[in-house]
Amino acid sequence: MAGKRKKADSETSSTKSKKKKTTSDSDLLEVDSIAPDFEVKDQDGETVKLSEIKKTVVLFFYPKDNTPGCKKENIAFSKYSDKFEKNDIKLLGVSTDSVKSHKSFCEKAALKHTLISDADRDILEKYNAQSKRAGSKSARRITYVIGKDMKIVKVYGSVKPETHAKEVFEDLVGKTESEDDSEEEEEDSDEE
Repeated sequence: MAGKRKKADSETSSTKSKKKKTTSDSDLLEVDSIAPDFEVKDQDGETVKLSEIKKTVVLFFYPKDNTPGCKKENIAFSKYSDKFEKNDIKLLGVSTDSVKSHKSFCEKAALKHTLISDADRDILEKYNAQSKRAGSKSARRITYVIGKDMKIVKVYGSVKPETHAKEVFEDLVGKTESEDDSEEEEEDSDEE
């Protein structure tokens, strides 16, 4: 049922990360609950409705366009965007910035994934993604993975901007090819 709350779960029964994440956030939506639907505009002014996306969705919230941590996180997701897409996974970055701000951010940072504007904070409220800082109207850095059936399959309640995209990709898809190659090279050099 939409609206269920519990301690954030960073593991599902089918995917277990070596790097277990826990969080003290007790108000995040629960794994296996139905993700609240929304309809908003992306950086190009196009309408995005969650229930019409027939893919797994990585819905990641970040505080503000063009700030150091948010830029690092979005560039990292953009680096993996083709690989996510190849695996039938749609990336949606969410902040309270305007469509115009998102467009500018995408152009400046050469981002390839979709950013959606939640200027009225409706999505933040539905997903309990509001910043915990007093007086802040921005999003806190959390991520939900939503299955094609609209069920939440994974929740990240605490993320590091620099490594989060890689962590999500590895949890959902597995190691990247370049990492597999580098490990093979290390094994070869050990044999010499």
